[in-house]
Amino acid sequence: MVTLGGVLLVLSSNWLSVYLAIELPTLSLFILAAQKRGSGHSAESGLKYFVLGAL
Repeated sequence: MVTLGGVLLVLSSNWLSVYLAIELPTLSLFILAAQKRGSGHSAESGLKYFVLGAL
């Protein structure tokens, strides 16, 4: 998804597509932040990162 976001960023022709291309890699970073399933800290950090990213 990060590579796709980079390609879309290069090919973007308006501001909406630039914004969406920047936000696309962020989704994969949310998943990476909460990747370790057994840890409560991992889920907490993923949720905090998601909430702060939504602002």
